[in-house]
Amino acid sequence: MIEELSLAFDPDPSHLAAVRDFARHAAESLGATVDLELLAVVVGELAANAVIHQHDRAEITLRLLEGGILEVAVREGGVELPRLVNDEPASTSGHRGVQLVAALSDAWGVEPSPAGKRVWARLPTTVGST
Repeated sequence: MIEELSLAFDPDPSHLAAVRDFARHAAESLGATVDLELLAVVVGELAANAVIHQHDRAEITLRLLEGGILEVAVREGGVELPRLVNDEPASTSGHRGVQLVAALSDAWGVEPSPAGKRVWARLPTTVGST
């Protein structure tokens, strides 16, 4: 059984639709049943952040974790870490995407590295159902 699928993409807004399509097909290939609209929104926000903050290629990875959790992660070379801003409206702080990912996912996080960062979100799913 395939447990992980990845796609490298250029940080170009014209590639965001292809990244969302890849995520939908990857979830199906992994055997995970997930709300595809929710998945598209979360993937779109994570990928858009990579496009905004990255100048080289980024990579999206979907993997199935124990307990029927689908993890979506974007790895990119940007050094600015995403953060939730609770003391000012999202419309003025520019952190609307992170707030949306946090609201729609069971968990999310960021893992900094010398090469950039990996931003992930975990979505509930039913494994193997149709």
